[in-house]
Amino acid sequence: VIVFTPNNSIDTTTVLKGFQITGGSSINNGGGLVFNRSSPKVMNCLINNNTAESDGGGVYAEYSSPIISMCFITNNNAGGLGGGVALIYSGEAIIQDCLLSDNNAWGGGGLSIRFTTPNLIRNRIMQNNSTEGGGFWLEGSDPNISNCEIIANVSSQLAAAIYMRGTSNPNITYTNIFDNVAGGGIGGSYIEYGTNAQPIISNSNIFQNQIGFITTQTQFTSAMDNWWGDPSGPYHPTQNSTGQG
Repeated sequence: VIVFTPNNSIDTTTVLKGFQITGGSSINNGGGLVFNRSSPKVMNCLINNNTAESDGGGVYAEYSSPIISMCFITNNNAGGLGGGVALIYSGEAIIQDCLLSDNNAWGGGGLSIRFTTPNLIRNRIMQNNSTEGGGFWLEGSDPNISNCEIIANVSSQLAAAIYMRGTSNPNITYTNIFDNVAGGGIGGSYIEYGTNAQPIISNSNIFQNQIGFITTQTQFTSAMDNWWGDPSGPYHPTQNSTGQG
């Protein structure tokens, strides 16, 4: 396990490049990489087969804003949240041009994002597994998710693509969300009852997810200019009862 401890001099001018981080384990958080109040840049790394008993099987970041770019984050496991990556109180972390696949966790097989506003750009989040939120598990966070692919993730209960709780307001644009499968029948995105989540989803392709998007609350959700797999648009019992998407 590589640990970046609190240090004001560790910022994005500190670069970890071209490493293979594999076989790490932790009885707490972070099986491969741990960022604690430090924000380096990680590039062209392979982060795989790491395990954390709590959160962040591959990467765990707390009170940090790392840049993770062009990395393969695969086959990591977490007993809690974030099989591939777990971000908590991590400001404006950036994950871009990465592959997160075949990671496992109780929540957020690919990523868990808590109380954080990261930018996720041009990533492939695919074939991750969890109980809730096969691709993503969000709590109190406002991530910007752009030009990503969220594909073929699996959850045994709810939301194989994105699980939202707390006041989470993701802005999802130009993203493909398809072929996600959940045991509870909601393969796409799910907003937990009693939350104040108000996601914005636009210019994206959302199809073949059993149910593409469902909310158990009355808050407004903006989902315009998307493709739902059929020209008739998404099914809604009162607003679009003939929708086949």
